[in-house]
Amino acid sequence: MHTAHWRLALTLEKLNRKPEAIHELQSALRLAPDFEEAKRDLKRLK
Repeated sequence: MHTAHWRLALTLEKLNRKPEAIHELQSALRLAPDFEEAKRDLKRLK
């Protein structure tokens, strides 16, 4: 399930919907705190 949030975040970023992308990455990390890709992307977007 966490990967679905991460993939949605990547799509939202491409659509220039950064706040929503950040929210989805945070959701992914709530479900999987050690999800490195989401950590990396969240750091990049902030």
